[in-house]
Amino acid sequence: MKLNMKMTMNRNTSKSWIYWKTWTQIPGSPQERCRTFLQKNLLSQSTRKIILQSEPRNRDISFDPPIMDKKLWNSMFKPAKKQDKNIRRVIYKVSSAIRPIDNTLRMVYASKPESTDGETYKTWLQMEQTVLNSRALILDALSFANELRREQALKATISPNYQRPIGKEEVFGE
Repeated sequence: MKLNMKMTMNRNTSKSWIYWKTWTQIPGSPQERCRTFLQKNLLSQSTRKIILQSEPRNRDISFDPPIMDKKLWNSMFKPAKKQDKNIRRVIYKVSSAIRPIDNTLRMVYASKPESTDGETYKTWLQMEQTVLNSRALILDALSFANELRREQALKATISPNYQRPIGKEEVFGE
């Protein structure tokens, strides 16, 4: 299998993350375009289920985001509980991208060129790094969301003014 892709992020090509001509056709400022772009891509529950179940090794997996400690949960007020549920839903939705990325990584490794010379190998290395970077960025976002949950729980149960001290050991441990 010969890969003949040139990885460019030139704004005039269709290889950038959003085709430049499509981006410029969205009315409004860049911030309004971004908002429109992100809001118009919400999947229906049935479409999301079809996508998730079409991934290899994903059909029989049932994932529920981790629930909070019952003592913390019971001492939280209703708005804090609602916010925690929303953060959990975001974590759940974002985490579903990990399986397709892992499947893509398996395919990338299965298609590794025999020779480490030439453009094909350089392209393969770029694909591998891009998939690994994507996975790391998603895991980073999930960790950040879990940190938001921790801070929310501490603000709701200890003090509304609670702010995590920088450089100090976590209450929940590491």
